[in-house]
Amino acid sequence: MPLDMRTQQALRAMGLSVQQLNAEANRAHTYITDLEKALEEARPGVECWVVAYQSDPGACVDLRGNDYSIVRTVEIGFGKHGAKWALLAADRTYYTDDSLEVDWEKPRTEDETVVLLRDSDRVTKIRAVPVLPRLIEDMTQKIEQMTRAAAEVLDKNA
Repeated sequence: MPLDMRTQQALRAMGLSVQQLNAEANRAHTYITDLEKALEEARPGVECWVVAYQSDPGACVDLRGNDYSIVRTVEIGFGKHGAKWALLAADRTYYTDDSLEVDWEKPRTEDETVVLLRDSDRVTKIRAVPVLPRLIEDMTQKIEQMTRAAAEVLDKNA
């Protein structure tokens, strides 16, 4: 049975939208690879993460009748992946006890997938772009704190 006119038009419109989305994803990929090259040259050697996306908490009940909640996050970071430092994307699901509030100091993470950001799906790459400057700022603060702490320790032992 041939496709009706409405379906054909919808497919054409979708094809144009997919082309535009792919073009934007390619721009995001270029931004990410350029930043990764700059970070490779800078060699910060400090792991750091920022949240790019967080779902609304979902209330659940386990088989024993215990309440818990689930929050899914997509986090963008810089850290070691294998033996090499790189920009990373982590898809994490946090499970918490009987509350819709996540205790970020002590979350129970049960599901986690970490991949190279440059190899992640296009939606993750696009979500990453606006948080990458904050990641660099947070890394800089962390490096400055580590530098001060190292200087204090070394000054005391000199």
